[in-house]
Amino acid sequence: MAEDCGAAAITLHGRTRTQMYAGKADWEAIAAVRRAVSIPVIANGDVASAQDAGAILEQTGADAVMIGRGALGNPWLFAQCAAMDAGKDIPPLPPLQERLKTLRRQIVLAAEHKGEHIAMLEARKHFAWYLKGVRGTKKLKARVSALCSFAELDALLTEAAELEG
Repeated sequence: MAEDCGAAAITLHGRTRTQMYAGKADWEAIAAVRRAVSIPVIANGDVASAQDAGAILEQTGADAVMIGRGALGNPWLFAQCAAMDAGKDIPPLPPLQERLKTLRRQIVLAAEHKGEHIAMLEARKHFAWYLKGVRGTKKLKARVSALCSFAELDALLTEAAELEG
């Protein structure tokens, strides 16, 4: 129907509205849409790595991939996907120090647009995303949930930087 109404492309997430963020995305549903239309199909759902991006394209036949939550705390995912697409080695995540500098820059930019209060509220979840997979963060993450100022943020970033050794 979208194609008949003049849509130039379709982006499809393989998860239903009732699933929200739970369950596995149905890549076969994306593949079925790809087979049914002649316009480009952009696949989305459960893409958290360059390998996932390659797999969703291969399994669905989609023309492109859209990355959503998989990039939260990992903006390097796009460069990793581009490298894979170009046939190059997928670069690893940068060291924790660099990731934490990126996190701080993201929060500074948010504060410039939304103010420090809102930026700190948002930083609470972003901080946790950037620490995903880092060992020894349980106590730190508990304190992140009370984050209110750049002074507190900087203290937590300093502590977090000591976790990677």
